[in-house]
Amino acid sequence: MSQVTLYQDSDYRGTSRSFGVGRYNYTGISNDSLSSIRVPAGLKVILFEHGNFGGNRCVLVQDTPNMAGANDKISSFVVEELRTPQVIIYSDSDYRGWSVELPVGSYSGLGIGNDRLSSIIVPAGYRVTLYEDGPFKGRSLELNSSRANLGDFNDRATSAIVDNLPQRAPTLDELKQIIGKVGPLILFHPDDPFRPSSVEYFLNNATLVAKNGLVRPAASEPLPSGGGDDGEYWLVGNSSGKNGNLASAVSYVNAKFQNNWLDLQFWIFYPHNGGGALKVKVVLGSGVASSTVLNETMDLTPMGQHGGDWEHVTVRVDPVRQEVRALYLAQHDGGKWLSLGDIAFNNGGPIVYASKHGHASYRDEGDNLSNGYSDDWTVASVEGGLVNSCTGSLQVLDCKASGKTQILRADFLSAGITLPSWMSFARRWGPRVDYSSNELKDKIARWVGSIPYSGEVVNAIWNALPDEMKYENGPTGPWCKSAWSGSE
Repeated sequence: MSQVTLYQDSDYRGTSRSFGVGRYNYTGISNDSLSSIRVPAGLKVILFEHGNFGGNRCVLVQDTPNMAGANDKISSFVVEELRTPQVIIYSDSDYRGWSVELPVGSYSGLGIGNDRLSSIIVPAGYRVTLYEDGPFKGRSLELNSSRANLGDFNDRATSAIVDNLPQRAPTLDELKQIIGKVGPLILFHPDDPFRPSSVEYFLNNATLVAKNGLVRPAASEPLPSGGGDDGEYWLVGNSSGKNGNLASAVSYVNAKFQNNWLDLQFWIFYPHNGGGALKVKVVLGSGVASSTVLNETMDLTPMGQHGGDWEHVTVRVDPVRQEVRALYLAQHDGGKWLSLGDIAFNNGGPIVYASKHGHASYRDEGDNLSNGYSDDWTVASVEGGLVNSCTGSLQVLDCKASGKTQILRADFLSAGITLPSWMSFARRWGPRVDYSSNELKDKIARWVGSIPYSGEVVNAIWNALPDEMKYENGPTGPWCKSAWSGSE
C-alpha cells in the first residue's frame, strides 16, 4: 500500500516517517518540524497548521522538497486517496505554502489571503479564471493547466471562478436556451431619433444603387451576391425609414464555440448613424492665472453620420453552467472586454447602453469620451474628446425576449439554421458621400468663434477627428468583418 513520507529537513533529508491513508493528530517527527514530503501518485495529503486539524492548511498531491511558507508549521495531517482531482491554489510558487482546494464554483475570496496566490494546480478538464480585483472584477487570467509561477499575476488574484470544460458544443435547443438566459438588455438614448430596425424593415424602405446606374427598390428581389466590397452596388435608406422601427428590431446572433467558450455576438442594425459630437475645453494661461474661455460640446453634423449602422456586443458564456463570464462592448473601431464583476445585469443578461447617434456600446451612463485629444501652447491649451452620450430610457431591446433574436450563424451546428438571402450581400449598407474639407473646417471655425488662439484650436480639433468622420460611407455586413469568425 502506498504511503506518504514526511521529512524533518528540506530535500527529503533528516528524520522521516511514512504514513498510509488515515488521520494523524501528530507528525511523528516532532511538532512544527516538517520541511519536505513525498506524495506518491494516487494519494493526497492535507497538512494542518494546528493540532486537531485546525488552522491554515496545505494540500499536496506531489513530491514537495521545500514547504516554503508552511515550513516547520505543521501539527496534524490527513492522508486520502486521490479520487477526483480538483483545482488547488497555493500561497507560494512551485505548489508550496498554504493552499486550498477549489471545486467547481465562484469564489469572491480565495481562502489563502488576499493577493497571495502564487501557483495553482489545474487538472485536465477544468478552467480557472483568476481576477485581480474582487469580486470577479478587473484584469483576469484564464488557465486550463497548472502554473508553478503566475508571473505578473503573482500575488494579485483576489477572486476566482472554476468551471468544468465543455465536452461538446451546444445543440440548437441548448443554444436557444442559453440565448434566452443571457441575452443583453440594450438601452437607447431617449434623445436619439435613430432607432434600430429589422433588416427587412430597412430593405422595404431602401434603394439598391449600382455603379452602372441601376436603381431599384432594395426589397423588390434578392440583393446581389458575391463581389465583396468592390463599389459595384450600395444601399441607400429612404428618408421615411431613417429613424428605424424599434418594434421590428431584432438582434442577429453569431454563435462561436471556440477555446472552450461560447461567444454570442448580438448584432443590431440601425438604418442611420447620426452625426457626432465633440467636447472642447480651451484654457488661457496656466496655474492660478488660467481662465477657461470655452467649455462646450460641439455638434459635428454632418461629420460622423452615415447610412446603415451595424453594432454588436459579445456575451462570453460558460456553456456547461450556461452563465455569463465576460462581455465585449464594440465601440467604433475598437472595443473593450469587461470581466464578470464589472458587468451590470438585468434578469441574467448584461445591461448595455447604446450611445446617442453613434450606437457604440457602453457600460455606464454619461459622456463616455473617446478619441481624447489635447494640445498645449504654453499660453493656451485645448482638450476634449468625442462624446458618446448614454442614458437610460424606456426604449430598449431585450435580446432575451421571445422573437427578438435571429440566429445567423453557429458553425458548430450541422443543421437547423436558415440564412436570410440578404446575408449574401457583401457591399455597403449606405452610400459614400465626400465632404469638402474646407467647408468642414469652416464649420468648426464658426463654432469656435473669435476666442484667442482660435486658429490653433480649430487645427487641434480637426487633427483630432478620425478620418472616417470627414466623409460618409456605410458599413459592410458583420459577416464581412474579421470578428465574425475570429477574435474580438
